Amino acid sequence: MLTVENKPLKKCRICGLEANNQNDLIQFVKDSTRSYQRTNTCKKCHSSKYHPPKPKPNYLRKCRKCGLEAKTSQELELFTPDKACSYGRKTICKYCLNKSRLKPKPPYLRKCRECGLIALTEEDLELFSKSKQHYYGRAKICKECENAKRSKGGIYFDRVSAHHRNWRKKNPHIRKSYQSRSVFFGGKHVLLEKSPRTNICTNCGRRHPQDLKYQTVMHHWFYDEANVLAGSVEICNKCHPELPKARWTECEGDNCTVIKYDADLYAKCPVCGEHNPIWDEALNKEYIKRIPQRLLSHGITV
Repeated sequence: MLTVENKPLKKCRICGLEANNQNDLIQFVKDSTRSYQRTNTCKKCHSSKYHPPKPKPNYLRKCRKCGLEAKTSQELELFTPDKACSYGRKTICKYCLNKSRLKPKPPYLRKCRECGLIALTEEDLELFSKSKQHYYGRAKICKECENAKRSKGGIYFDRVSAHHRNWRKKNPHIRKSYQSRSVFFGGKHVLLEKSPRTNICTNCGRRHPQDLKYQTVMHHWFYDEANVLAGSVEICNKCHPELPKARWTECEGDNCTVIKYDADLYAKCPVCGEHNPIWDEALNKEYIKRIPQRLLSHGITV
């Protein structure tokens, strides 16, 4: 019969392992709510209960496609080498890997997935859309089918249009701020830090949005790279088409920042003063008569 002094501190309820001192308690699972902060199960029994050992297969490697098994180190030579895998081999044999790579090539270069158009020569590839990510630099769709999808009523057009409509509804303040700060300058849009518009037409005096549906535009008499707003006047979309068509000329002055200016309005370059080679005074008078004087006096010297 055991006395109180000979009774073990802990005893595993599965294998019967006993802990007679504090050092033996290390072999038991921790639990702060139990006596001695240990459970009545040893670590070995606990791990085998919740993590039972998996039975080892009778082979070293097995091909995941054809099921070939390698049971010896010599048979491992039939599998694809890979240092990151166990035994230094992948789970696919060399035959299956080469079989997937050596597929028979089609007799054509490209084939449209929509209409079935085939490109047999490099000249026929010009009928297909360009794509750097595909073979021969062409996608699997011809230009005619892609244009049909991107045109109005196509799948791409409806998808992009719906995306743009949703973005405009969610971000009305961003779109409005972008449009007010954007200026068309020399064939491209330039985004300024602040809006240069007052949305009041200099010619007719109409305002946006009270009298005008769209905001005003910045009409340029000359384009200066150093100052985007130089030689510009703010007018509405109704007065802008009424202005006579300008005859542009480039400045030949050294180190001049002017890209081009109206040859019928300026006898000299408005920035560097270089003479205008195509200046004609007779044509200049008729041209100025068709421009409202309030626009010419708006910061413009002729």
